[in-house]
Amino acid sequence: MIFPTGRLRFRAALTYLCTRIQIAYGRKIKLPSFLRPPSCHIRRGQERRHARKAYKPILTEILAQNYSSLLDVGAGTGEMLRMLINARPEARYAGIDLAENMLKVAGEKLGRSADLLHGDAESLPLPGHSFDIIICNDSFHHYPNPTTALAEFKRVLNPGGMLLISDYRMAFPLRQLMNLFIRYSQDGDVHIYSKGELRRLTQDAGFTHWTYKDIGNNAFIMTARKAGEIQ
Repeated sequence: MIFPTGRLRFRAALTYLCTRIQIAYGRKIKLPSFLRPPSCHIRRGQERRHARKAYKPILTEILAQNYSSLLDVGAGTGEMLRMLINARPEARYAGIDLAENMLKVAGEKLGRSADLLHGDAESLPLPGHSFDIIICNDSFHHYPNPTTALAEFKRVLNPGGMLLISDYRMAFPLRQLMNLFIRYSQDGDVHIYSKGELRRLTQDAGFTHWTYKDIGNNAFIMTARKAGEIQ
């Protein structure tokens, strides 16, 4: 009788942890069948709400900058680009995403107001020194090689250009637990970063003027600049 009781307690604890992680993270996680608790489920609408939560803070941050060109990496359906174009239409805009179906929606939404490219953040199909600002919203946690992506961001930015990353924020110890289970995510997720990890990654990539601010309970905005005089 000890083994079944212990197993039930383990499943109950796992159910609780899985639920807490998914509430914080806003995504459905598919665990192995031998570990999968029956309540390990979350509505997909939560992940869309998480991305939208950052739109207004990103817009506020970007419009405070003096820029003439902007690239959205992980542009999705182009909603963030649409808001930026409406607010500052005189600038040049581009977006890149791996999901062709999302780019199709973005193209229908944006028309010729932005250049939309199918491609990978770790190998941007763009020349160096092309943009004043790069934004990356709810995408960085998908990248298998974040140092490669950051090197590409730096290459494509103009001297003095700004990088803005917004993504999931999760407190200890839920973040560590999430990263243990993240390979079972159905959405291509790789890693949820702490503030310290992000700072080290961006500074090791050569970015300076690092800032970080929380957005609500489970998101953040980080900014950093490429060295050099702003053009």
